Amino acid sequence: MSKKAIFSATLILAASSLLSRVLGVVRDHLFASRFGALQGGGIFDLDAYYAAFRIPDLLFQILIIGAVSAAFVPIFSGYLHKNQKEKAWKFLDTTLTGIGLLMLIVSTLTLIAAPFLIPLLVPGFSPEKIKLTTQLTQIMLVSPIFFGLSSIFQGVENSAKKYAYFALAPIAYNLSIIIGTLFFSQQYGVYAIAISVAIGAVLHAATQLPAIYQLGYRYQPNFHFRSPDIKQFILLAIPRIFSTGVNQFNLVINTLIASTFVTGSIASFNFAYNMQSVVLGIIGISTAIIAFGIFAQQMATGDHDGMRTTLSEKIEQIILFTLPATLGLIVLRTEIVTTLLGAGQFTQQDITLTANLLAIFALSLLAQNLMPLLSRYFFAQQNTRTPVKISITGLTVDTLLSLYLGITLHYQITGVVTAFSIACYVQLFLYLHRIRSDFTTTGSAELSLGGPLLHLKKQLQIIIASIIMLLSVLLTKATLETMLIPGRLRSIIILVGCSIIGYLIYLFTLKLLKYPKYHQLWKIRGDRAEN
Repeated sequence: MSKKAIFSATLILAASSLLSRVLGVVRDHLFASRFGALQGGGIFDLDAYYAAFRIPDLLFQILIIGAVSAAFVPIFSGYLHKNQKEKAWKFLDTTLTGIGLLMLIVSTLTLIAAPFLIPLLVPGFSPEKIKLTTQLTQIMLVSPIFFGLSSIFQGVENSAKKYAYFALAPIAYNLSIIIGTLFFSQQYGVYAIAISVAIGAVLHAATQLPAIYQLGYRYQPNFHFRSPDIKQFILLAIPRIFSTGVNQFNLVINTLIASTFVTGSIASFNFAYNMQSVVLGIIGISTAIIAFGIFAQQMATGDHDGMRTTLSEKIEQIILFTLPATLGLIVLRTEIVTTLLGAGQFTQQDITLTANLLAIFALSLLAQNLMPLLSRYFFAQQNTRTPVKISITGLTVDTLLSLYLGITLHYQITGVVTAFSIACYVQLFLYLHRIRSDFTTTGSAELSLGGPLLHLKKQLQIIIASIIMLLSVLLTKATLETMLIPGRLRSIIILVGCSIIGYLIYLFTLKLLKYPKYHQLWKIRGDRAEN
């Protein structure tokens, strides 16, 4: 792909991710205003919904996400770039058949076992709350089946560098939940959300079908599961399944521990996590998705130096965007939560707790944004063992610290989020340590990982610009606070004003410091200038 094509694809996914995340914020606003966090009860208890969501999401993340990212895309992409379309379609036929059957069987068995699994997941819940959580889980077990098919479709689109319908899927999913919550939640409570999740999963898959059809693919059931590429797929997927399982098990443990805390802990955790995930989706995930398609193509053609160059450029790009975003989330945390969630049943106590959790999550954003990119660098090389080992280490650190900070030291949900952030940086350090050895073997200064990560001049430019941006935001915030009457309107004005001023100051400072890629923060013509 040319730089212009890469930038355009990144722009499409970033815009889609932004819109999807905005819809996610609207969704969470509806949840907060309709149900609240600390005051929830009965069929309006958000803790029960978020706990119920954990098992269906766990099945999807473990069995599908890992397999697609680590195994399906490299094999399928290899066929495409070698002009072996017939083999690619047959591989896709077999994969869809196998994944569909697997998810149907697993979801059915989990539905039957849910009454026995849920009490283990939320030991701190009351019997009535456990019953509600079980019912919600059973409703949402439809979603892993359709998300599984949709993820395979997205893997095909990623390999073919087609991102338009790829980008629409999460938007359709969030719209389903918003509509269900808006029109049915007052009568049916969290049941309306669970049903909307199931419908949204169907729409997520259906949205991909036009793109697959346009590529010339027509599904034909294929049960040839002993073919060499399927065997390779399974061998590559198994370590990644363990890796993804470890990461998802973090959230299961967090939910388990949080179920013993005060009502609303799980809901506040998820609200804060979703808000910081807006930045994660726009920067980290979008960059990693595009980079993975490039990595797979470069690996298929044996361009290892190109892979290292791509990784270096993407690391620098992520740092450029993440550092100011992190500072902004921390300084404006209360205004963000008040603006997005502060209405209806969402009280000041809910706002304070969620804002504090958001700030702690924000501290780990650099690690969270870099890890999807770094893990895909290994996946493209069909090296799945390294991410597994690193994920297991992260899970161990997260679990031990969550128990110590959350329960032993009585910091409760704040301690759990702190443990999560520390574990993210432990994993980042291990990734960078492992990748550095790969880069230094080239003997090239230009391809050294130290280039983008530790290049003193560039990093000082980003740090200085971020500090100046931070000071301007603090000054603007303090000024507006003295001029405006306390309330949600003041929070909105402060958030919008500080965001605009902070962004412009950051951009202007980078330009003054002659940072070579400051135009990436501005508009497309910067990319054209490079070409």
